[in-house]
Amino acid sequence: MNNETFYVIAAIIAASLGTALTRFLPFLVFKKHSSSSYLKYLQNTMPLLIMTLLVFYSLSEVKWQETYGIYEILGILCASLCFLWFKNAVLSIFAGIIFYMIIIRFF
Repeated sequence: MNNETFYVIAAIIAASLGTALTRFLPFLVFKKHSSSSYLKYLQNTMPLLIMTLLVFYSLSEVKWQETYGIYEILGILCASLCFLWFKNAVLSIFAGIIFYMIIIRFF
């Protein structure tokens, strides 16, 4: 086995261990504190915060002078309505993306 193959295998193993460690470490660290009211509060509020940050980040590069952001706002509205109707985050994200892609393609 040459050095290049060894480095590739070592990099794959290191990335796998790093990924596994970041996934399992919070469960090990917070095992005793799982019924904490602060953790329950974070569990309930973080998804909304993350989605809000993603929406604002996606709107930061919009050229508001060209289309007034109508296509983007309609995509966000489609995703929001789909989430309110079906209560499925993945479905609403895909529905918003597909609707946005269709509307910018044909209009």
